[in-house]
Amino acid sequence: MLLFVGFVFWLFASRTALASRIFVNIIRIFPLSKSIFSNLMMARICSMWSVFIKQKMTAHEAFETMAGFIEDARLSSAMKQISRKLYEGKSLVDSLREQGAISDLVAVMVKHCPEDELSGELANLADIYKDRAAGAIKNAELIWEAFLIMGMSIIAGSVVIGLFMPLIKIIEVLG
Repeated sequence: MLLFVGFVFWLFASRTALASRIFVNIIRIFPLSKSIFSNLMMARICSMWSVFIKQKMTAHEAFETMAGFIEDARLSSAMKQISRKLYEGKSLVDSLREQGAISDLVAVMVKHCPEDELSGELANLADIYKDRAAGAIKNAELIWEAFLIMGMSIIAGSVVIGLFMPLIKIIEVLG
């Protein structure tokens, strides 16, 4: 019990990168957290790509650079594959669609958006993903809260029944 309390204290009090990574991985275990993390990652990709376009970086270089900033191994690998395909001369839209880790909404937006407006539209898309993540957080919060309330009710009910069981036995013996 002391080790658990010490671990929780270290997790919240420590400001190290290791503690943050462990905390995020613990949160990823909870139900409904996948939607939160995927929307936040797509928002991060869109906003970084928007900045790289403003800096006149090629798509190949942008995806290679973004792959280094993404913590999710699957998404980082997808970004590297897109970069490699762009370097080989394949279409950006086709490369985006082939990767299951990248949202189809990004590929559709890139396909139908004029190139000179792409940076602004990517920033708008990042805001949409942030809003979707905020909605997913609220949904997950409600469900987690309901489960915690039910769990606490069961525990409290068990304690109350456990406290009154000896009294009930005494009444049965006397009665």
